[in-house]
Amino acid sequence: MDLARERDDAYEKLYVELPEGFTTITANMFGDIQIKELYIPVSVTKIEEGAFGAQIYITNIRVSSINPKYRSQNGVLYNKKMTTLICYPMSKKGSTFVVPDTVRKTAPLSFRGNYYLEKVVLPKNLRKLGRGSFLKSAISEWRCDGGVKKYAKSAFNYIDAADGCIDNSILFYGKRSEGL
Repeated sequence: MDLARERDDAYEKLYVELPEGFTTITANMFGDIQIKELYIPVSVTKIEEGAFGAQIYITNIRVSSINPKYRSQNGVLYNKKMTTLICYPMSKKGSTFVVPDTVRKTAPLSFRGNYYLEKVVLPKNLRKLGRGSFLKSAISEWRCDGGVKKYAKSAFNYIDAADGCIDNSILFYGKRSEGL
């Protein structure tokens, strides 16, 4: 792993470039290493659920343009066809995010722990919200005027305040401290 270091207050954050030949990013592979930016090479063909779970400082994920399985757009990780949103980095700044129209599902824990993001606009072709998609995030509003067919009850666990609707029907409104 190629590591570049940056000092920021009391924390050391790393720019990590995985080497070519590296094939799998496992759950909690990085442990307590605090990554700010990650580069995924062409050789990575599997990313396990929970791979970025402890990465509270990550702001940007970049992927080799010729990687056959994954891609990134504006620092957000998707599968190659951009039908699955895999990871919106925990420390990515911005109060509103419009999920691309190509996305059909969110992976488990995809927006987990982001305290900057307040509003998410989901595409009308979205079909599934993965388990823990918005877990412990600052999302206060989300909308999907489309055909969400399936969402895990835990998709909204531990959101302090959230208003949400699917197809203009209120799913829940007001303060939420635990899952549905």
